[in-house]
Amino acid sequence: MNKTEQNERFESIRCQLDALGYRLYMLLDSIDLVGQLIVDFLHTTDSLKQYKNIAQNTLDVARNLETRSALYL
Repeated sequence: MNKTEQNERFESIRCQLDALGYRLYMLLDSIDLVGQLIVDFLHTTDSLKQYKNIAQNTLDVARNLETRSALYL
C-alpha cells in the first residue's frame, strides 16, 4: 500500500471512529487492526438489530395467538 492509499484509509477509519464517538488518538500503524475491528463491530451491531427484530416479531405472534386462543377457553 502506497503512502497516499495509507493516508486515505487512515482518514476513512478516523471518520468512522469519530462518527462512532471514539475520538482517541490512533497510530498510523494500527489502521489494519482498527479497520477490522470496525468491520466486526458494525457486523455485530447489524446482527443484533436483526435478531432483536426477529425476537420482537416472535413476541407479537405469541401475543396474537394468546389473544385468539383465549376466546376458546
